Amino acid sequence: DISVWGIGDYVSSEAIRGMLLIRESLPKIKMRFVGAMILSHDAFGLADDKMTQKRFNDLAQKRPVVATFHGYESTIRSIFTTYTDVRKIKLSAYQEKGTTTTPLLLQILNRTDRFSVAISILESVHADNKISVEEAEKLKIKLLAMQAEAANHANKYGYDKA
Repeated sequence: DISVWGIGDYVSSEAIRGMLLIRESLPKIKMRFVGAMILSHDAFGLADDKMTQKRFNDLAQKRPVVATFHGYESTIRSIFTTYTDVRKIKLSAYQEKGTTTTPLLLQILNRTDRFSVAISILESVHADNKISVEEAEKLKIKLLAMQAEAANHANKYGYDKA
């Protein structure tokens, strides 16, 4: 139903945790995780061993794509443009938000956290008519509450809730 891409170590971990949040509430949703750790100019992979268009198509499988990246949005947008119409990808990347804070709170401020990924998955599968409006809205409210609770805990205590 959806392909979730994590591009970078922390955001990959958050993407997987976001998928687990969706799986808890919507086990019928089929998700594929794609982790990308090596980027080169306008491509996934090394300069002399770039991902082919066929491989990209195999990984994306004409599904909606949710991607989260550990760098600037313009960088990853240019790489995705090499392979597909970037408007088809729900992309989140760092936006220069945050200061010296906890790891999860930094992700929340930049919308690259597990809750934001889960909401992006939810919005994509809802747009593809895989779940009802009511089901999507109910889960989104729950995810936003969980996100707020995690942010409040980090702000209050100075560390992330386990």
